[in-house]
Amino acid sequence: MATGLLSLIAIRAVMGFTEGSFCPTSFAATNDASHPKRLGINQGLQQCGFALFGLGLAPIIATQLLKFVSWRWVFVTVAIPGLILGLLMYFVIREPEKRATAAGHAPIPKGKWAEIFKSRNILLSMFALFCAMTGVFVLSAMLPSYLTDYLKLTPERMGFVASAVGFGGFVGQFALPGLSDVLGRRVVAVLGFIGAAVMLYLFIQTGANDTLLFAELFIAVFFILGLVALLTGPIATEAAPAGLISSAIGIVVGAGEIFGGGAAPSIAGWVAQHYGIQYILYLCLGGVLLGIVVCLFLKETAPKKIPGGSRKPVGVAA
Repeated sequence: MATGLLSLIAIRAVMGFTEGSFCPTSFAATNDASHPKRLGINQGLQQCGFALFGLGLAPIIATQLLKFVSWRWVFVTVAIPGLILGLLMYFVIREPEKRATAAGHAPIPKGKWAEIFKSRNILLSMFALFCAMTGVFVLSAMLPSYLTDYLKLTPERMGFVASAVGFGGFVGQFALPGLSDVLGRRVVAVLGFIGAAVMLYLFIQTGANDTLLFAELFIAVFFILGLVALLTGPIATEAAPAGLISSAIGIVVGAGEIFGGGAAPSIAGWVAQHYGIQYILYLCLGGVLLGIVVCLFLKETAPKKIPGGSRKPVGVAA
């Protein structure tokens, strides 16, 4: 329906608004449907679809569709699954208040917004997400230029290496939150940032070796996107005041998107322009190193790691 640049921007802004509203409410819905001991793996499984389809398969599907239809009809085609899923969610997802009432329990109390910022883990999650998002957005935006302009890879070789972002993120986004159900949120967050830092350093030191670059990038993004799922999923959910899970997650995710999607790529662009494209990776490395320090101050909230944490909330599925 877009007829020019302004209408395209306006439509994209509305699209972004709706995408942003889906994220925190969907996390809250997954929380309502999950047993506390499976919260990490369930929210990780939900989030990993973004990496697999959005970063891994979607570019391939969209470009293949261009062989048969115009780019306008590509947009129409890829919108169809969203319409189907929206309809299914309308009929399947049950409101927690209705579930509690049906079970004969009191409705969930509503908290105050100010209480969100009193939670240490919410504030630390925001700052840790800044660190993780620096890696995600800088790599997503500028990695192709680094591979082709600095390492002199052909577009085909670059595409192979860059695909590690989608596939590594897919595995990491359910693996790290799942591990946190067993080992604890804090220890997995710290180890995740350490692993990301080690692999980014090795990636920086590697030359034009496609296989090695792919493996190092796969593992680095495994940790980075796994951390995004962990910080915005179980850590933010378990730290949220009663009745404010969606709001708490929205604040954490929104802060990370603003910094990671806005400030970090701008800083990376300035670094590339003044010092060279190769130095953008040091910005990612610095971000994950800072993330180690931030996560050391997290309070453990995994049900298996805290006294009385195995108690199952009212109306929650097994």
